[in-house]
Amino acid sequence: MAFQIVDDILDFTGDEKTVGKPLLSDAKQGIFTLPIIYSLQSSYKGPTVKAIEAIEEDGGESLLECVKVSGGLDRTKGLAMKYIRRALKLKDTLPDGFGKDAVTDIIGKQLERKF
Repeated sequence: MAFQIVDDILDFTGDEKTVGKPLLSDAKQGIFTLPIIYSLQSSYKGPTVKAIEAIEEDGGESLLECVKVSGGLDRTKGLAMKYIRRALKLKDTLPDGFGKDAVTDIIGKQLERKF
C-alpha cells in the first residue's frame, strides 16, 4: 500500500527523468489518485474540478496547485506513513535474519524513494 501511495505522490512531485514518466501522467489519463481524491474532498473541490477540466490547457499546473494547497499531498503522505508504521510493527514479528533485514530496508525507503 505504501509503495502505491508514494507512487501517487511522485506523479505530482517527482523528477520526470527519475520517475520514468511525465508528471501528472495518471491525471492526464483520467486516473484520479489519492492526492486528487483528497483535494476533491476538501474545500478546494470546486477549483479542483475546474483544474481537472483544464488539464489539457495548462498541462496540469492548476491541478498541482490545488492538490498542494488543499492539503491533498500532505494527507497522502500521512497515509503512506501510517502504512509504513504498521509495516514496521509487523516486521518485528519476523525472525531475525537476512529476510527481516531486507524487509526493514524496503519499508524504510518508501518515503525516500524517487522512482
